[in-house]
Amino acid sequence: MIRLCKRIVAEQTRSSEADTCVGERAVWQGVRVFSDERAEELFGQYLGELKRINSPTFTISELSSTVFRISDQAARRKVQLWGETGIVSKIGEVPNPPNRPAYLFGVVDLRVGVAMLPGVDVQEFLYYNAFECPSCGAISVTNRDEIVCPKCATQFDASPDRALLGRVIEGETTGRLFD
Repeated sequence: MIRLCKRIVAEQTRSSEADTCVGERAVWQGVRVFSDERAEELFGQYLGELKRINSPTFTISELSSTVFRISDQAARRKVQLWGETGIVSKIGEVPNPPNRPAYLFGVVDLRVGVAMLPGVDVQEFLYYNAFECPSCGAISVTNRDEIVCPKCATQFDASPDRALLGRVIEGETTGRLFD
């Protein structure tokens, strides 16, 4: 929390030293910079690959055919390495007729999710991709409508009342979070 707050204050100072309180823009930019830094510290060797995915959830076949253009076995090995380091975990299955369902993998760490999608505003990411499990309170990072909690395996639907951020801030806001 101290490092996050330090980033927010640094962003506020960078934008305008004349303001008497922290602006909303500085808060979101501070969260973005903190997430980028912490994700790089924890998982730097894999972060570049994760950014190429451009989605918080994926299957092996999506990685092999669309993202990396490698064999299924090589993609499976990447996901295995990411799983061993705690970046991703299996979060469900995707229908794959006529074959058996494909495993759906997702990013576990919210900071990595924010860092791997640099083109998405933080508040939009938290609204559309971060959901609280109704049973255990764990955060699920996903872009799917049907969610399986990675901690307790509870199934629930993505809805605004389950979103980590209850509303999307539209456009440029000038309001203050702290007065």
